[in-house]
Order: sequence, then structure tokens, then C-alpha cells
Amino acid sequence: MVINNQLTQFYTSGTQMCLTNRQRIRLSTEGLLTINDFEYFKEDELKIAFKNVRSGISGSTRIDLVPAIVQDDGTVLEHEISTIHDVPGVHTVMIPAKSTSRLLIASVVYHYCCDTGRAVTVANMHFNNVLHNFNIG
Repeated sequence: MVINNQLTQFYTSGTQMCLTNRQRIRLSTEGLLTINDFEYFKEDELKIAFKNVRSGISGSTRIDLVPAIVQDDGTVLEHEISTIHDVPGVHTVMIPAKSTSRLLIASVVYHYCCDTGRAVTVANMHFNNVLHNFNIG
């Protein structure tokens, strides 16, 4: 069983995927949160995720209530628009080539383990001990 500390170490340790916490959080918004999420992330999906995290999304500022426009006879021309509160943006994050390569290799190893009936464990998903022996090209 992988516990939270091991999961954090997998993504952020210098001997593993070498991501900052901010990079890890952005990748989690793409759906790559746990090691088992590699099931849905092969090379193409990872490349799309890397591209997506490079693109920031600007937030919006508060828009106050816009009152309804009503004629003298009570006919509503425009309905009231409720207040729209601030929406925070999503910051741009670059994933370094070293981490990109390691994540692509982790995906290859994950699918290799699944295809050959091997268990996906903390030990066999360690970059310096195991994953560095695999190629992505």
C-alpha cells in the first residue's frame, strides 16, 4: 500500500520525479495524482498534460449585481444578473526536461508491470533503483 508520504516522495524527491510541489499540484489537476493514474497516462496523454500546465488561465474579477431593467408597466426587459465573485486563475508551470523524461519512463514501467502481471510497488517504481534502466525511445 502506498501512503501519502511515499506518494509525495515519488513525485517530489530528487531521486525520483524531481518535481516541485507546485508542479505536482498542477499535474494533479490534469489527473495525475497517484501512481495508479499512469493507467490513463501513456506518452501522448502525458505530453498533453505537460502542454496544458504550461498554459495559464487568467482569473476574472468580481462583477457586481446588475439590476433588472423593467418598463413602467412592469414588463421585464432584462432580468437581474447576480453577483459573480472573483475566480482565481491557474498559474503557468513549466515541467523540466529531466522530470518530463522521468514521468514518461514511469508510465512505460507502469504499463510494463500491468501488461506482464507484475505488481506496481514503491520498490519497482523507484527511479534511481529501477526506472533508470528503461528507455522511452
